[in-house]
Amino acid sequence: MSKKHLLKTAISTALFFSLSLSMAACGSKDTVLTPKDNDEVTTTTESKDDNTNSNLPVSSIFDTNEREIWYIVDNIDKDSSVGIAVIENGTLTKYALAGSGIKLGDFAKLSDDEVISTAKENYNSYIGYDLSKMKIYLKTDSSGNKVESESIYLPITSIVSFEVLPVVDQIQGCTLNFKSAAGIVNPILGTIYDSSYYGYNFSDKYWIKRSDTKVSLSLDGTDYSGAYLDEDIHKEEFLNDGVAEDTGIQAYQSSEAIDGFKKKGNGYIAEFVDVVNNNYFCFENITISDSKATYSK
Repeated sequence: MSKKHLLKTAISTALFFSLSLSMAACGSKDTVLTPKDNDEVTTTTESKDDNTNSNLPVSSIFDTNEREIWYIVDNIDKDSSVGIAVIENGTLTKYALAGSGIKLGDFAKLSDDEVISTAKENYNSYIGYDLSKMKIYLKTDSSGNKVESESIYLPITSIVSFEVLPVVDQIQGCTLNFKSAAGIVNPILGTIYDSSYYGYNFSDKYWIKRSDTKVSLSLDGTDYSGAYLDEDIHKEEFLNDGVAEDTGIQAYQSSEAIDGFKKKGNGYIAEFVDVVNNNYFCFENITISDSKATYSK
């Protein structure tokens, strides 16, 4: 065979393999989830050209210098009841809007500034958390080497402000649970009017935000510094007289109280105890008026 013929054969072979690789690359897809109703999601596909990023760690989800608005819903539906969580200046503030009649579709028509203004005008309660005090809890499989589930926990001690009904049990930490057998938490996607949303199934709710960029999350590994590995969440409890006696903690006592808030000076206090570590703490200078208990650090 001549050198000229060999050269033609080599070029043809190279072109064939180049075309095969190009066709394989064009067929590559990423799997994402789209909600159908409260209990069901279906698998769809979306290309990498659709602004999809992959595998940021769960622990980084609230690590941002930008203002972000999360919508807390049962489903991505214009008629879904909604709560609002705003991240700004290192604080996550959750606004409960139950009973306001406002739906996800109403917010879809507003700018971000209008969303926040509407939430502040119509909430029935809110709690603000210091994100720097976020704790990570990891559960591993039977080998102890692979993380099966992850929880983000904002304890009561991270609360920097609140306005709630004057019932002390409403002052609670915030827990977000992730579980994925494959170690990847794919985003759920949806569209309301002209707004695109993506987010995740945290515990029994969807937390979604308005964005054209979708991000898959990976569970943090066992080497995550500071994580609580295979431990139950150390939740704080409202301090009643029995707990005070059992733990030996000397708590402020008063005969004047409103649903667990104790009178002190010109205001009220709410007392808590970390039973695991035997630590006592309280919120002071709480004002109670117009059926609301209000605190700001």
